[in-house]
Amino acid sequence: MHDANNLTRDEARSRVELVRSPIYEIALDFTTGDKTFTCDAMVHFLCDQAGASTFIDFFAPSVDSCELNGEEVRKEAFNGARIQLAHPKEANELHVLGTGTDENGGAGLCRFVGSA
Repeated sequence: MHDANNLTRDEARSRVELVRSPIYEIALDFTTGDKTFTCDAMVHFLCDQAGASTFIDFFAPSVDSCELNGEEVRKEAFNGARIQLAHPKEANELHVLGTGTDENGGAGLCRFVGSA
């Protein structure tokens, strides 16, 4: 991950003033490959300033689809670590389908398969 994708204190302060009450529904499928898995995430959240821009952290090599309130989020909104969200409403539903990779460096998801 590039340092530019690290959440700064100012970004965290701005986001906490904007986004509240997040509820996450996440389904992971580990049967898609030895080093990859699919992630199907639904995030419900409220926005105190409807129409303001914000982002969600999503560390993955790819996003296959992304919708905010039923409308497609453009592919360019994803940079490998964040998805920019333009014009959220007061109440929002974000649906992200992406591909993740196993990590063994202490960050992200670590998968170990033992012998039977």
